[in-house]
Amino acid sequence: MKTKLIFSLFAAMVMMHSAIASDSRCVYMCTKCDEIVASEVRPNSDKCSKWAHHIWGNLGRVGKNVFICQKCNKVVYTAFPPNCGYSEKYGYHNWIRLGEFAQTIFRCKKCGVSAYLKKIPNGVPCPAANGGLHEWQNN
Repeated sequence: MKTKLIFSLFAAMVMMHSAIASDSRCVYMCTKCDEIVASEVRPNSDKCSKWAHHIWGNLGRVGKNVFICQKCNKVVYTAFPPNCGYSEKYGYHNWIRLGEFAQTIFRCKKCGVSAYLKKIPNGVPCPAANGGLHEWQNN
């Protein structure tokens, strides 16, 4: 299990680093399953895990700013605050800036969400903390 988690984190880091290096990509999020994809063109709509096909919303250009949705806990890396985006499960997203992208992984001890950041973010509400804040640790 630990090996699988480490491999998943490494694969995610490689994918996000390559996505951030290419400023021609946009970040897309499916309104049905909340999957996030960085792509130069609108992603294929096939094979959504929650519905017959994906319905992609464009959150904006890939960039070095790291944002987390206060409602669904998804992390995105965009140049500017994400276009709001909609999720059938959570409604309209509420994006909060965590900081700037870097190669250091920070993970919340309460909910497990992780992000690649220059430094530990402050004052970000955690859905698992019943009104409290994320407790970030360097992994």
